[in-house]
Amino acid sequence: AHAQRQPPPAPQPTPLPHTAPAPATLKGPPPRPSPNRPHGDLIALVQAAIHGQTGPHFVLLPLAEDDAPLSEPDLAQVLAQTARGCGVHLAGAALAKLADGDIVRLGFLFGPDGAKLLRARKISPDLVEGFSDTSAALDHPAEWKVAKTPFGQVAMLIGEDVLFTHYVRAAMLSGAEIIVNPAREAADNHFRIRQQTRAARAYENHALIATASPPSVKRGTFTERLPAASGVYD
Repeated sequence: AHAQRQPPPAPQPTPLPHTAPAPATLKGPPPRPSPNRPHGDLIALVQAAIHGQTGPHFVLLPLAEDDAPLSEPDLAQVLAQTARGCGVHLAGAALAKLADGDIVRLGFLFGPDGAKLLRARKISPDLVEGFSDTSAALDHPAEWKVAKTPFGQVAMLIGEDVLFTHYVRAAMLSGAEIIVNPAREAADNHFRIRQQTRAARAYENHALIATASPPSVKRGTFTERLPAASGVYD
């Protein structure tokens, strides 16, 4: 009799090096998000994402579903509390209602202490979504803010904004080394082109682009499956 050769173990993803404080250790399986809570249980989602991995962590959330928009202070509070509760750098974007009444897609980056590091508004119209009630910001001066983090200097471009050559170049010239891109992709005829464009924007600007897109989205009474679109381009 001879011993059967066992296949080598599957390689595990190597986390990026981090220097921020590690979140509290989770015991047992990660908690499941509750669908009955408004906007989902973000803490449970983030804990599930980092479960079993040594920290610290940078978590990028996909563009949130189009529920009733929160006010800007309320959206910021939800993300800040989640970042602080999980001890992570947390970036995300969702519908928000500004003080002037405009409904926009608004993103934030918070540190593990809950401090706001970055605020970004989507500039371009919702080209992938098609019709929406959001206001574009083509008539507003862009701020091109960059946040200094232990991972590098971070900028945020929401959804299709990352596809525009001059937006990515402006962020890079402002000092961005990493561009986070909360998005919600769709399986239309231009999906592959948008993925290739993200790779091109990263290559031509010598920057890292990280995109997070959800696997599905609720539309009324049914759930639409979306293409796998999350990834890192460098």
